[in-house]
Amino acid sequence: MTQAKFWGAVATALIFGLTAGALGWKALNAPNAQIEMKFPSGGSLKIDAKQDLADPSTMFAKVFSADFSRAGAMELLRRRNIFAMDDPGLLDAFLGKCPEKLENENDDRRRQRWNDCFQQNRFFAELKGRSDHQKAPFQYLGTDVRVGTPAVGGERPAASHANVCRGGDFMGYDIRLVDPRSKRQIIVHATGFYNCPDTVDFPNVQLNAADAYSLFHRRTQKFESAVAYRQEPEVAIASGLSSEKRRTRE
Repeated sequence: MTQAKFWGAVATALIFGLTAGALGWKALNAPNAQIEMKFPSGGSLKIDAKQDLADPSTMFAKVFSADFSRAGAMELLRRRNIFAMDDPGLLDAFLGKCPEKLENENDDRRRQRWNDCFQQNRFFAELKGRSDHQKAPFQYLGTDVRVGTPAVGGERPAASHANVCRGGDFMGYDIRLVDPRSKRQIIVHATGFYNCPDTVDFPNVQLNAADAYSLFHRRTQKFESAVAYRQEPEVAIASGLSSEKRRTRE
């Protein structure tokens, strides 16, 4: 048996094994049997034993031909931990076996338990590795930010420094800011912070006037748009755009 035929047989057995056990079939003992497949959520589908079971592709096309039957078939598969790629239930199933944290569990035990979980599920292990190394689909593409220049002298950051939102993703990091129109860029160090209200009328990043001019080469408006990239110190140094003063993140 070829691999294609083998998996076709598995697929056929899977679908009909699930539906026979979960739904109940009304089949006629005749050469041209008609099978009525009833779904718990409502609706039924008539399967022609001779025509619709000719091959796995035909069978799948029949079962997935209507929204209700597609949903019913996927629900039955889901109960056996078989998921579509875009089904959030895939993550729920994994977290059901590998909860985020157990009661009275210390960090060492939690780390060991998660390592064991990843050993048992290479798909999620690969996703974690890609996330850790910012590989597709987790590559870091920057963050759209609003850049402002404080009018009050006491609120203006020093040269090559920036003010950012308290509790945000940039505090304590070097930030590479890119003007999306000209592609000019500067690197500043996020040393100051302020409370950011949840409104589009407030900047995400504040620069002094000289740094803002270096980035945009024009007198800035109330807000200017930029793309911000959080930098590790060694990345900023290698770029040749390092700020005059640098503080290693703790």
